[in-house]
Amino acid sequence: MYVRVNRTGSASLSRKAVEAIGNPDYVVVLVDRERGLFGIRRAEPHDLGARAARKVGTGYTRTIRFSDLLRIAGATKRMGAVSVKLEDGILVGSLSDLAKLPLAGEPRPRKRKEKEGEFVAVPGQRGTSSPSKGAFGSEREEMPF
Repeated sequence: MYVRVNRTGSASLSRKAVEAIGNPDYVVVLVDRERGLFGIRRAEPHDLGARAARKVGTGYTRTIRFSDLLRIAGATKRMGAVSVKLEDGILVGSLSDLAKLPLAGEPRPRKRKEKEGEFVAVPGQRGTSSPSKGAFGSEREEMPF
């Protein structure tokens, strides 16, 4: 079971995690700073701190607002998955695992490696060194009229 954190600070609960806590419409996010843990438990709409667990598309995953917890864990602008386990009806994960997530702005490693010496086209740049027509500093052609 896992919780996936995205760039905007919301979190998606996996299908198994959602089913483990009873497919809730509302959840409460709990924090235990002394032990360095966070928890997610089922809640009713009128419970203190209840947040909507929004359904994503036609699937089973649920999305919740998670940015407050990320700020407490010192993990703002992070993105990735954190494993959670079920203890007494509460999904429990580690705050240190949240802090270890990679930064959201870091580039992902390339899946395809270029061969050495292979030409790689860079979008938005021309292959020639001559200036384009009408570019600043280019000389005007004399028109014989």
